[in-house]
Amino acid sequence: GKLNVHNKIQDILKYAKEANFELVSYEDITESVLAGTEHTAKRYDRMMDQMPWYIRIFKAFVRYFYFAPNSEAYDFLKNGDIIYPAACWKKPEAKNELN
Repeated sequence: GKLNVHNKIQDILKYAKEANFELVSYEDITESVLAGTEHTAKRYDRMMDQMPWYIRIFKAFVRYFYFAPNSEAYDFLKNGDIIYPAACWKKPEAKNELN
């Protein structure tokens, strides 16, 4: 659930700090991803419908990976069980010890 997502984010931030990365920016872009998938999933579904039968039989499985509406992955995003973050880190510049 949401607590698990929060813990995962904290883990990522901890690992980045241990690797000496500084967080520059962080944004939860889940709502934008949901809006985008509603548009792109229609196109991907049409493409899947044109595939040979031996590929179409995996349609439900493939839809999971593009967060198509009415898929389990989409519901996870919609319910906040998973999020789609965007983050930028930077490695601090090495200090010149000679100065």
